[in-house]
Amino acid sequence: MVLSEQQEKILEVSKKLKNQEILKINAFAGTGKTTTLTKITNSLIDKSFLYLAFNNDIVKEAKTRFRSNTFATTINSLAYKEIVTKKDYKLSKNNFSPLMISETLDLDYTDAFDILQIYLKFCNSNYGTIDKLKNEYIPRRIASFRYAEELFNKIKNKEIECDHSFYLKLYELEKYATLIKYDYV
Repeated sequence: MVLSEQQEKILEVSKKLKNQEILKINAFAGTGKTTTLTKITNSLIDKSFLYLAFNNDIVKEAKTRFRSNTFATTINSLAYKEIVTKKDYKLSKNNFSPLMISETLDLDYTDAFDILQIYLKFCNSNYGTIDKLKNEYIPRRIASFRYAEELFNKIKNKEIECDHSFYLKLYELEKYATLIKYDYV
């Protein structure tokens, strides 16, 4: 395949990257990002690559397109392996609901709704603590923040099963991404 002028420039820049430098390829779907990445990995066969995809179908396709110097996976799979598998957490078969929260924490259902919202906002934020959400979410009761922290800690202490949001957040909080041993991500 003949690369476009932009793809050729990306390939040349990729060969000159120094440690900790970032090359961002921003393009629409179907414009050749994966083809460009394939060319990069083929031109730097002495380097290792981590290819992060959004779903398993993309991972399966990537495994057929890249050489052995490239490991394709989802972010969820990376986090699952480190948190759920290695730390022996049990993954809940059901999504968390206000009813489950209300029963787990022995609280009113309407409070459980706020607690779940706080928990999910925290897990999907870049914050290190639930308290940081106090300027962004106004629950019916201020104690909901404390209960959301209690919920998170019950999961962390394996008193209740975890959900996908939890293991992804714990992966971030415990800085597992800094332990990735690839030349390029």
